[in-house]
Amino acid sequence: STMMKRMHALRHFTKITRSSYCPSVNGVRSFHTKSYRISSNDSFRLRNNLAMRTYSTTLKEKPKVVVLGATGSFGRLFIERIAGKKNIEIIPTSRNKASLSKILKQINITDEQRKHLLDNFESTESINIHSLTDDLHKKVINTPSTIEKNAEERESIKQQEVDSERQFQDKKRKTKEALQTLLKKADVVVNCVGPFNDLEYELVRECIKYKCHYIDLADTRKYVANTHNTLDSAASAAGVTVVTGASTVPSITEAIVSHYEKEFEVITNIDTYVSPGNRAIRGLGTIQSVTSYAGQKFSILKNGVLERVTGWSENERKAFPGFWSKRPVANVDVPDHDLFPKRFPDLQSLSVKAGVELNVIQYPFLFCAWLVKQNIIRLSTLMKFTPFMYHVANLFKYLGGDRGLLHMDIEGIDKHGNTHVVSDTLIARSSDGPYIPIIPAVITLEHLVKGKLEKGAYPCMSIFSYDEFFSSIADLDIFNVVNGVSSKGANVKVTKDVLHRPHSPIWEQMIGRDDWKNLPDYVKQFHAPKHVAISSGEFTVKRHSNFLVQKMLDLVGLPQEQTKKDCRVSADADNLWTRKFENSELPMASQWIPHNGVGLENFPFAQFGFDLIPQQNLAYYNAHGIPDIVRRDMEKYNETEMKSSQLGFKHESIVSYYYLPRYPKIHIKIPSFLQMTANGCTIPLPHREGWYVDVRVVAPIIGEMVRYEGIINVEGEYDVLVDKKELKGANYE
Repeated sequence: STMMKRMHALRHFTKITRSSYCPSVNGVRSFHTKSYRISSNDSFRLRNNLAMRTYSTTLKEKPKVVVLGATGSFGRLFIERIAGKKNIEIIPTSRNKASLSKILKQINITDEQRKHLLDNFESTESINIHSLTDDLHKKVINTPSTIEKNAEERESIKQQEVDSERQFQDKKRKTKEALQTLLKKADVVVNCVGPFNDLEYELVRECIKYKCHYIDLADTRKYVANTHNTLDSAASAAGVTVVTGASTVPSITEAIVSHYEKEFEVITNIDTYVSPGNRAIRGLGTIQSVTSYAGQKFSILKNGVLERVTGWSENERKAFPGFWSKRPVANVDVPDHDLFPKRFPDLQSLSVKAGVELNVIQYPFLFCAWLVKQNIIRLSTLMKFTPFMYHVANLFKYLGGDRGLLHMDIEGIDKHGNTHVVSDTLIARSSDGPYIPIIPAVITLEHLVKGKLEKGAYPCMSIFSYDEFFSSIADLDIFNVVNGVSSKGANVKVTKDVLHRPHSPIWEQMIGRDDWKNLPDYVKQFHAPKHVAISSGEFTVKRHSNFLVQKMLDLVGLPQEQTKKDCRVSADADNLWTRKFENSELPMASQWIPHNGVGLENFPFAQFGFDLIPQQNLAYYNAHGIPDIVRRDMEKYNETEMKSSQLGFKHESIVSYYYLPRYPKIHIKIPSFLQMTANGCTIPLPHREGWYVDVRVVAPIIGEMVRYEGIINVEGEYDVLVDKKELKGANYE
């Protein structure tokens, strides 16, 4: 039965449907096939259908998994995601146990798991993976010397090179000995040590030699794309699995395109954009990896032919769904450029661009890449400054936000012959973006342990589906927006129904359709009235004690101080809200406007961008300090209510603009570190038919300027049309 399937698969994959010449990176003749492009020297296993794989890798009941680089920026997150798995024995490695202990205290694992990991610790003090790379050492010692040197100086230089070579070989020997000792204890090795741009396959060959399965998070083009041709025979003969590139590219990008492939007859164009949040953790290896191709030429597929471009060139500022401001992105050299034309044979253009959130970091780096391109400085010189660049970038860490993205535009022809475009934006909030690159390695390890991977060496493509990826990140603040439709962390569903339709309430656009449906009816009645909805309750308002701060609050119309006194709130069909506090003479008025899946609240003096983040547990509210009366209500929730989004939402300020009342069209964007925020939470209370609101307005340096909180109940909706001019002054009542 297995042989029949293999023969059928072979006939299917070698059936040539178009005999036209297709450019390939290696410059060899290849042909369009039904599922991928077959070339005489590049035929690694890529499958359209996961069921066609031959799963033959088997592991013992509880395999030992050695994690190299457990204290790195990605290694620590990988450890966090697999620490709770009972079917594997984790062996974390680092230079010393103290650094590992420090990192384990920072990640989200239990004390028992932390103790177990420390007990399994293995030192890698004698292991330097990069010392296994001969070519890297030759680049260092074979620097040209001037012929003007006299004989004595030339002899001295030659002796230095000999000594350097001796030291390198000695370090390589010690690394191999220590590595061999470690590999004898391992069944699987997961390599989280970057950068991979200077690595050869010596580490992988050692793993194959000792029959250890291997997974890494590489995103280096040559390293990942050549995995099959270089290592497949040895890995297959040894009966082990080698998977490289288990990271954002090429594994997640391929999973996204494959998810929508069924909507297309032909996929012709793919554009990928990656932009992490500035507050997300970053490691030195990441900086070194992205710098390795700065100013260097590489090939990309454009309009059916290979075109040479320069690394970190063609910078553009691009707008993305769910983000208020545009982000800079430029050309990057990734494995997708080699692998996607084979995986998607009718592809005519492929673009991959990346960038950081802040212009103050992006543009100096682009300038450095330009200097390398113009041969003003050497790339090797720029690489020496990567530690300095790493520290400088960290100086600006708190100027940006914590929202990152992976955006893909997929264009082609549908089954009816019409042009079809799908745009998918994967959005990570709450600094959860760094988890995205390690999730493919987590899923790959799970498949390997369950015996679902075939023997051999290949890139991490077609190993998992997009739905499986989302199942693995269900607990993270990561969701996607497809053609304007927000999933907010739910399973991905391809839909043509665009959420931004005229009759869709702004709150539904902000929190997602599923979470909106789960809200109590009385909450939806107030937030999406046909005319005017009125609610009231008791609120407590606390202000900053400084006299000047209070005068500034009076100037912008924020409420006066009061303790458990009345507050009436109205909301109309145009999202105009007025809040009348008992101790305040005038109401506080604002209007909500939808924008790219977030809400903009316009005040007479400023505009604030807000996002609402569903909370599925009490952890946030416990830290927020909610009143006991609200906590007791929340503890009455039944199991169904606890699983829904009725636990409420966290308010998160994401951008702010100031403007003069007389000139509202002139907006002044305030830098992140100077922005005034109005964060808080909203908690529906079904047993009271009301909801708890807590808002804290905080300014830099000053601190908390004003806070208002209370429980509010809907009075009803009225069939009256309010003249908005009357809401500006004392005629409010």
